[in-house]
Amino acid sequence: MDQDTTQSTFNQILKQFPYDDFLRFIADFGVDKYIKKLFVIKLLYILIIAQISKIESLRELAGKVNNNPELQKLLKLDSISTSQLSRRLRDIKSTFWADTFIAVSKATLVKTAAYAHQEPKENKIHIIDSSTISLCLNKFRWADFRKTKSGIKLHQRIQIQNGCTYPDKASLLKSRINLS
Repeated sequence: MDQDTTQSTFNQILKQFPYDDFLRFIADFGVDKYIKKLFVIKLLYILIIAQISKIESLRELAGKVNNNPELQKLLKLDSISTSQLSRRLRDIKSTFWADTFIAVSKATLVKTAAYAHQEPKENKIHIIDSSTISLCLNKFRWADFRKTKSGIKLHQRIQIQNGCTYPDKASLLKSRINLS
């Protein structure tokens, strides 16, 4: 997927983003409890920026935020370190992000359901993307795929219909599956 399509996808998702559900998840999971600086909404925006900018490391992401005064002002962050991002991501349960994804998908499907009935199935396009996410071998031995790394694959299906682009389905699997 090229960068313009990615930005378009994120813009459409953010327009449909269920902020009320997201705030409820924050409260239910307690992800902002005792947090003074990097609230989860700011982390979400930083991760979206990383995705759009095709940033591949937390060090590079921290550098982008720290070297951009306009972005710092927008996020209300004076600075951010790689270790802060790492700790914050480590401490948030994956079920929080899974529930958020499901809420975004549902909100998008509800808003596009009217088009689904009007348009024939052959006018839908599904794009499947598979991305490998590298992990630390010491912490994620169950997901080993190289001698020195662990990893998982995110398989995501994106649906394009009547000018709307949205995630349709996602699944996480080990990067290397032993067939023996």
